Amino acid sequence: MPSEITSQDQLDKIIKLTIEQSGDLITKRSKDKIKLKFRTKKTLFTIKLPLNEAEKLIGELSSKLNVVSL
Repeated sequence: MPSEITSQDQLDKIIKLTIEQSGDLITKRSKDKIKLKFRTKKTLFTIKLPLNEAEKLIGELSSKLNVVSL
């Protein structure tokens, strides 16, 4: 069952964990938001962000994680 990320602190920890475990970042776009899914070995973490925030984060992480767009 996926876990929802609710704070910036959680997001920072999940990003570090995903990078350490060579996980994936899966993105799903809608009209006004992007859903980011961080896949680690055990758990799937999700967060919904506005387009501009998500695009910035994806740009920063694209060199560190495998980014998959749905």
